[in-house]
Amino acid sequence: MKIAIDCGHGIHPDIGATGNGLQEDDLVLKVGTKLQQLLEHEGHQVVQVRPSKTSSVNNSLYSRAVTANQSGADLFVSLHFNAFSKPSANGTETWIFSNNSTAKPKAQSILKELCDLGYRNRGVKVGEFAVLRHTNMPAVLVEIAFITNKDDMTRFEVDETALAIASGILGEDIDLPSSQPCRYEVGRLIVKGATYLKPSTEQSSEIDASELYTISSGEYQAELHGEEEGHFMVRFPEKKSSRSFDFIFAGHAEFKGV
Repeated sequence: MKIAIDCGHGIHPDIGATGNGLQEDDLVLKVGTKLQQLLEHEGHQVVQVRPSKTSSVNNSLYSRAVTANQSGADLFVSLHFNAFSKPSANGTETWIFSNNSTAKPKAQSILKELCDLGYRNRGVKVGEFAVLRHTNMPAVLVEIAFITNKDDMTRFEVDETALAIASGILGEDIDLPSSQPCRYEVGRLIVKGATYLKPSTEQSSEIDASELYTISSGEYQAELHGEEEGHFMVRFPEKKSSRSFDFIFAGHAEFKGV
């Protein structure tokens, strides 16, 4: 099965909710990255559809659906955290486009797995969200929990959440593979000489120049989200590019955790 994962928001001006000192687009990126690892470990294909640049919120939403449609994905899953002005609001819910949606069983399954972690069950709901309206395949939008609720965020943990969603997608319990621990570290990226930040592990010469960002030698605060094909996948608290994370050739840099 090919699954399109949409790590919600994450690119200006399409920004997510905040609460309890946390940022929605950061949390869903961590969950989505781990979810990809789990699904690929189970033999499935994954395509991440969060765009690297956008001109508007509408463009951001539409481009996610277009990327999923062009990939030929069998299922679309959009990851989010809820927010409300009253901090007592809590729980998890899933959304589908209509009650007749073929995604309804997946929405029910994902909801059950998340509620088994202790979240209040807010049900499967129907809504005409853009990413549900424009996708050609069964599509589910997941509101994992309320970022504005202290108890929900105390309960939240990246690996457990990704495992629950993966189990809901596949309809079976899966285990966290010991060979693929979650690579998330905070520290310093030491760049040895001027080089490029890239959207993928491809050679710089094969990527459109508009997608390349020059980074000078020096030390930068950064988050390490993984390593792929000799590259570090990093995110900068003070963004160096418009992307949620960038790739840098490991031969040109070194990462030191705190």
